[in-house]
Amino acid sequence: MFFPDGLFQDTLDISSTLTPLAGHLGAVIYVFGSMLVHTGRMDGNGPGYSLSKAIAASLILISLSDNVVWSVAWMQVCYLILGTTGAVLALRRAKITRLRSQSPESRGATHSTTPRSWPGRSRPQRRSGPVRKSFAPRLG
Repeated sequence: MFFPDGLFQDTLDISSTLTPLAGHLGAVIYVFGSMLVHTGRMDGNGPGYSLSKAIAASLILISLSDNVVWSVAWMQVCYLILGTTGAVLALRRAKITRLRSQSPESRGATHSTTPRSWPGRSRPQRRSGPVRKSFAPRLG
């Protein structure tokens, strides 16, 4: 053989030690992320919370590679999909909000789309006198 005896055994020992550690770390990330949301230090609709759920689900899936519990694996796959989708949507919302808050000139627009004045006509004037509060016809 090309490899000395015990080389792969050492690798298996390391993986059998690291996979439960990944599961424990994933559980800590789940709890820590929820704690940050409940204490108001993290936005539950933001990308950070969604990414923390996706990372935690990935770590727990790694820990399930030794001994698969299918119900837990299915739940973690769902959390992974939901967390990734939530992070993408949150980042997209943040980008749209950032673009809306910028002025048209800073976005590269050459002219504004809203008219500054009404060309060829004056702005509507307020009517003087009492304001009618009803659309019912006047009697008498």
